[in-house]
Amino acid sequence: MSSITLADGRAIQLFRLYQRHTYEGTLSGLPDDERNSNLCQEAVAHARARPWLSAGAPVILISPRIRREQAQLTPKFMRQWERMTRSSVSPPLSVPYLPAILCIGAFSSDVLKARPDELGSHLCIVWFQETFALPVDPAVEKEIRKVAWEEVATGHQ
Repeated sequence: MSSITLADGRAIQLFRLYQRHTYEGTLSGLPDDERNSNLCQEAVAHARARPWLSAGAPVILISPRIRREQAQLTPKFMRQWERMTRSSVSPPLSVPYLPAILCIGAFSSDVLKARPDELGSHLCIVWFQETFALPVDPAVEKEIRKVAWEEVATGHQ
């Protein structure tokens, strides 16, 4: 189990982790900002719709770092692009990529200050990183440490 100490001193424990390749199932085309935004929204919706994954907790997204790569505009690629789009409009000059792995983690912690009668608290966090966890990518862990647990987590009995 992985434990992270938040900026406010609260310790949270990862008790469930789901991972997959970010662009898994994408059959064709290059990522763009809209597709990446949709993938982030779909990941959050995926976690919310599956209580076995999120443990019924609220779901938040750690904003991913987008890596932009120069498009490789070879003559062969240009011909394929024109066939695929049926247009001579140029493809994007840079391609925005999300990190390679989508991670959905369910975390638990002690009771919320506002709800001391409950047994504990939990929260589901969605993030992206370049390799399969564990460990959680240090840059992502730094962002998780900033989570205002008392404001976004929920208690459980």
